[in-house]
Amino acid sequence: MTPLRFLLVCFAGWMNHRQQLIIEYLQEEIRVLHEQLGKRPRFNDEQRRRLAEPACGHRRHNPTLFSTSERN
Repeated sequence: MTPLRFLLVCFAGWMNHRQQLIIEYLQEEIRVLHEQLGKRPRFNDEQRRRLAEPACGHRRHNPTLFSTSERN
């Protein structure tokens, strides 16, 4: 393994670990907010759209990713 490849693997591992920590924090934050609310939150149409945009962001960059011909 070349030194450059080793550095890239180390950097990718570090980024993956960092992202996992952020995900765990956000999941716990959601749990705490659910406890404080005591019930399932109700979203209006604008809020649902805002929440869906990041989840569907990959489709914006590659609209052919989920074409109907691939589903057959």
